[in-house]
Amino acid sequence: MDPTVRQEIADAVKAAERDQLVQGATRLLNILQKHGLVVKQQLVPDQVGTHPANRDGLGLNSHDIMELIAAICEVGFDDSVPNPLCIEIPSTDRQIHGFNKVLVEQSNGVLPELNANVMKYASISCSHTNAALRCLSHGSAGCPGMHDDLMVLGRFSLELLGRKDPTFLAACQHGLTWRVISHQVVTEFPDVPSLLQSALNASGHLGKPEHEVQVLRRIYNLIQIQGGKPWSDVKATILRSRPACSAAAPYMHRFVQKMSFGAPGLWERVETFLKTSANSGRQLGPEFFESLACEPKPATSDACIYLRHAMLLAAYTIPVTKFLTDQDVKRLLSKDLKAKAESANQLIIKCWKLVRDHQSIKLDFPIQTAMAAFEIDLILMLLHKRHASLVVALTEGEAACKLMDSIEVLQGIRPSNEWDGSRPSTSLDPQGSNPEETVRNFTDGLSSPEMVAKEHGFEVGKYIRRKADKCIGKIESFHGNKVRISIEEGPLIAGKAELSVEVLLSGKWKVIEMKDKPEQVKFNSPVLSLEWQTQVIKAQIVQKLWEMERDCQHVAANLTVQVKPKSVFTTAPFPKHQLKLVPASWKVDAVDVGNPILKDKLGLCLGQWSLAPGADPKHVFYIQGVYIPDKDGNTNKSFLAPFWFVKSSTKAEEANLEFHPKVLKYDKENRHQQVPILRNIKALSAEEELVCYIPAKEPEPEHLHILSAPAKRQRTKGSTA
Repeated sequence: MDPTVRQEIADAVKAAERDQLVQGATRLLNILQKHGLVVKQQLVPDQVGTHPANRDGLGLNSHDIMELIAAICEVGFDDSVPNPLCIEIPSTDRQIHGFNKVLVEQSNGVLPELNANVMKYASISCSHTNAALRCLSHGSAGCPGMHDDLMVLGRFSLELLGRKDPTFLAACQHGLTWRVISHQVVTEFPDVPSLLQSALNASGHLGKPEHEVQVLRRIYNLIQIQGGKPWSDVKATILRSRPACSAAAPYMHRFVQKMSFGAPGLWERVETFLKTSANSGRQLGPEFFESLACEPKPATSDACIYLRHAMLLAAYTIPVTKFLTDQDVKRLLSKDLKAKAESANQLIIKCWKLVRDHQSIKLDFPIQTAMAAFEIDLILMLLHKRHASLVVALTEGEAACKLMDSIEVLQGIRPSNEWDGSRPSTSLDPQGSNPEETVRNFTDGLSSPEMVAKEHGFEVGKYIRRKADKCIGKIESFHGNKVRISIEEGPLIAGKAELSVEVLLSGKWKVIEMKDKPEQVKFNSPVLSLEWQTQVIKAQIVQKLWEMERDCQHVAANLTVQVKPKSVFTTAPFPKHQLKLVPASWKVDAVDVGNPILKDKLGLCLGQWSLAPGADPKHVFYIQGVYIPDKDGNTNKSFLAPFWFVKSSTKAEEANLEFHPKVLKYDKENRHQQVPILRNIKALSAEEELVCYIPAKEPEPEHLHILSAPAKRQRTKGSTA
C-alpha cells in the first residue's frame, strides 16, 4: 500500500475513534473508495460469511434469522433496502473461517455448512440477511407456524418462495450487491471492521437494534483486554454506538465484571445458548441488571454466580413476556431463599463438573441446551413460578434427574444415578398430573403434602376457586393431608370447609387473584357541581361576548390594526360614544379572590362574580386571544380583536377612549353584571390613533415597623424623680 494512502487511512481511523463515530466511518469509506480499496460486487450468499467483529463478536442469532425470513415474506423483498458491507478475507486468515464454523455448530441446525473454499468474504453488516438467503437456498428447516407457506416436509422450498416473492428468490440465487473492502485495508488496519460495525449500529443501518446480549459481549471483550476498569473509564467506549440499553449499561458492566469472570467458560456457554434461543427484541432493563449485579450479604458469603447466570438465561428465553422481573431477582437473592439458592448453585456446579469431566460426553449444542433447561428449571422451582406452557420440577433432585435423562437420550451415557430416586412417576404439570401419585411420590420424608401444594401455588392466604360451581374459598391452614378453607363466595353457605391435598391438586381448583369490591359513592348531581356551574357561567360570558362583537361589526370595518408595534387607527370619523370595542375572546378564567396569581394575571378583569350558589366569589378574567393570519393570508383561523391592540396612557389629556362602565359592582346573583368595553370619550376623525386612559396606580405606602413602647420604671418609696 502506498505510504501516502496508508497515512491518510490511519488519520481517518484515528479521527473516527476520537470524534463522531458515524461521520468518521463515512469519511473513512469515502477515502477507501477514492483509492479503489472499496468496490461494489454482487456475491452469491455462500461466498459471504460473518466477520468476528459483527455485533461485537456475538455473531448470528438463529431466532432472528427465522423472524427475518417471515418478516421479509410479509412485506416483500426490496434489494434497495439492504446496505451490505463486507471485507475480503486475507488468504492467510484462519480466524474468520473458525468463527463461522463455530456459528454453524451453535445454530442447532439452522445454519447450513459453509465451504471454506467458497467463502471469500466476511460481512460487517447485513449478516442476518445473508444468512437468511443461505438458509432458503439450502432448504434449511423452517419454523412451523411461522414459515408454513414456504416449506415442504418442514424444509424451505425455493419453488414456493418464487411463487410468493420472485425478487426474494432472485436474491437467494444471485446474492446481494456488496461494498467490498480490500484485504489490504484489514491487514494494515485490523480494527477497521470493528469500527465500521459500531458506526452502522449507531446510525441504525442494521436490521435489528443492538441487543442487550451484544452489549454484554462488548463489555466482556473490553474487560478481557483492559482489565477491571471502573465504569467511568469505559463508558464512552461501550456507549459510543448509542445502544437502546444505555440506562442499563452501568449495571450490566458491574454484573459482568463481578460475576462473569468468577468461573472459566461461564459467560461463553451462557452466550452460546442465548444466541440461538433468546429473542433479540426482549430487553430486561436497568432494574433487572441492578438487582442481578447486587453484592451478596454478607460480602463473604457465596455470590451464587452460576445461579445468577441461570436467572439471565431464564429471563431471556422463557417464552412468556415479563415472566421474570427484577422483583424475582431480588427474591431469589434474598435472605429467605439464601440457603436454597446456595444449594442450587452448588448443584449446578456439580452437574457441570460431571458433564465436563466425563471423557465420553461431547459438549455439543444439544447438551448445552439440556444444561440450560436444567438451570432454568432450578430458577422456576426456587421462585415457585408456574405457567401452563412450562413443566417445572418440584425438587432439586427431580431437576437433576431430568438432566441425566436428557443426556442419556442424547448421547446414550448417564453421568450419574445419584438422583434417580427423585424421578416422578408421572408428569408434575398441574394441568396433567395424577394427584395421588404426586402426593405419594413426595411424602417419602423429602416433602410434606403442604410443601407439594405450595410448589403448585396453593399457599395459606391464597384465594382458590372450584371450576365446577365457581365456589371461592380462602386457604386458612394445612393439617397433614387436609386443607382447611373459608368459603367466601358461591353457591355454598359461608363457613369453613375441609378438603384433601389430592383434590386440591387434581385440577378441580385453581388459585385466583381476588379483585377489590367496587367502591360505592354517594350520588352527587352534576347540576350541584360547583365546577360544572362555573363552566356554565364561563360559557354564558363567552356567549355574551360573541353577541356584543357581532353587534359591533360595523365599528371594526372602519378600523385598521397594527400588530407590531401594537396600535389601532380609525379609517372613518366617529361621533362621541359611537366607537365601541369589545374584549372579544373565547378564553375566560376564574381565580379565587386573594390568590397571589392575580398579580401576574394577563388579561382584562371583570371584577368579582358569584359563579355558583353558596360559593365564594371569584375574579373573572378575559385572557387575550389573538391568532395572526398565516403567511399565505389565510384568515379562516385568524382571530384579531382591535380591543387588545389599543395603546394605553395614564394621562387623561392624551386619551380618546375609556372603559365603560368605569366601576364593576359585585352582584351575588349575577343579574346585573356588565362586560366592560372601550368607548370613545370625544369625537374622532379619520386616521386617528386610539389611546385608552388607564389611571396610574398609586404607590403603596412604605411599611412601618411599630416599635413597642418602653416599659415604665416602677417607683419605690423614697425615690426621687
